[in-house]
Amino acid sequence: MNKKNNINRELTRLEIDMANKLIDLLNTKPYVTYKELAGYFNLGADHIAHQLGNIDMVCFRLGIPLISANVVNIGTDQPNSEGFIRVLEECKIPLNQYDNVIKKARENKDWSKLVEELRKIYNMCYNKNM
Repeated sequence: MNKKNNINRELTRLEIDMANKLIDLLNTKPYVTYKELAGYFNLGADHIAHQLGNIDMVCFRLGIPLISANVVNIGTDQPNSEGFIRVLEECKIPLNQYDNVIKKARENKDWSKLVEELRKIYNMCYNKNM
């Protein structure tokens, strides 16, 4: 897939729901495990990286921190490095900024731009009652 298209593509309903759930969870704790987030959608922890990457593309497009930096492996408190590095590469963020990207996402407490964008995407793509 063309990287530009991936950055500009819209989200699936699952991705919108996952992003909203992640935002809700981050209102009560600093980070969430892959297993915990995946469990809300009856998915395995190793089956949500693609969705998180697509959500991060929306974050990048909005100029806000990459929210998936707040989804971590159990025991390490770090994102899945392989998948997260792929997102950084797609966003053309230098790998030497890895720790800084995580720090910005962890410090961010205002996901309102993402919430508003999710609402817009949902209404445009899925709400046929408009």
